[in-house]
This record gives sequence, structure tokens and C-alpha cells, in this order.
Amino acid sequence: AESLESANRRLLDTLKNFEIIPKDRSNLPARIHVLVGNLSFHRLGFTQQTYDFVCENIDRIVHSGAWVNWLADYRTLRPANVLGTYSVLKIANTFKTKSFHHISTISVASDPLETAPLSEDHLRDLLSSSGYGATKWVAEKLVRETCTRLKTPFSIYRPGMISGHSNTGASNPSDYINLLLRGIVKMGYYIKEDSVFLDMTPVDVLSEAV
Repeated sequence: AESLESANRRLLDTLKNFEIIPKDRSNLPARIHVLVGNLSFHRLGFTQQTYDFVCENIDRIVHSGAWVNWLADYRTLRPANVLGTYSVLKIANTFKTKSFHHISTISVASDPLETAPLSEDHLRDLLSSSGYGATKWVAEKLVRETCTRLKTPFSIYRPGMISGHSNTGASNPSDYINLLLRGIVKMGYYIKEDSVFLDMTPVDVLSEAV
């Protein structure tokens, strides 16, 4: 967002659209504090005062921010997805240690064998096929090595396709799954292949697990 006002409005509209708060509510819940920043910027774009406040006052970080783009290459996505993760890790280890929960993606596991350990070969495959997956692979390695070295409590989560809420059905109309289904209905064709399947997790199940 370009300003705090527009950021508050964007979050308020999102909470309403996903039926998390009533449609007639005109303000955010009191416990939510919005900060305007950018993952690609130094110190996340925070002023020094805001940066110090965050470092001193938060106790836990859930880092789910990323530029999700399956067409962009690694170089394009690196500032937000890799360097942005580095900036958030610095916050986790400044003034006091905060537990770090990193939301990654199943895309980092390019090998069809889910039990195969991640390796440099995975990264080479991802660099040629998925810039997004490659940035998340590097970010994972950055989180694991940094937190292990500094003894920072951390967890890494690799969700696959995230579907709508299991009770309300509220979902993002512009995500991959919904666009795929709308395209199938519009064209009147679908993929008839036994080996093609989507493993989906309802958003409320995922958030509860985290």
C-alpha cells in the first residue's frame, strides 16, 4: 500500500470479503496494528523508529510474505522472496530472539519422490523451471542455516494448493485453483489424465496447523 490509510482499508476489505469480520464493520479489530512496508526494501522500508519498535516489542514472527509469480525468473523475484526473508530474519534476532515461522511452498520439492531429501540438484532443476520455487528454496535454506547458527526457534511449513474455508467456503477468486476451474467451465474441457491431481488444504486447516 502507498499509505497507512490505504493499507488499513485494504486489510479491512480483505477481512470482510473472507467473512472474518462482519460486512458492516468500519474499523479493524483493536489488536491489529498495520505497518506499511515492502519486502524488497532495506529494513522492509520501515523508518528507524518503526524498525526499532518492531524489534523490541514482538515475540513471534509468521513470515508468509512473498511475491508469488509462476512466470517470473529467479532474478526478478529474489529481492522480495530471498532478501525480504533475510530482512525479517534480522528482526527475529535483533534486541531479543523471536520464534520464526516460515511459510514456504511445496514447490521447493521438485522431485516427484516426496521422501527424497532436498539437494543442490533440486535448486538447479528449479532455476530452469520455476523462479518462484527457486527463491523459496533459497529462502528455506537461509532460514534453516541462520536459525540453527543463532539458536533461533524456527519452523518451516510447505503448504500445497490452499483452498477455501472448510465451513464458509470463502476463498480467493483469483488464485490458481479458482482460475483453473473457471477456465474449465468456460472452455467446456478438462484434463483427462489419471496422473494429474491437485492436493488441496482448506485455509482454516492450514492456519490452525501453523
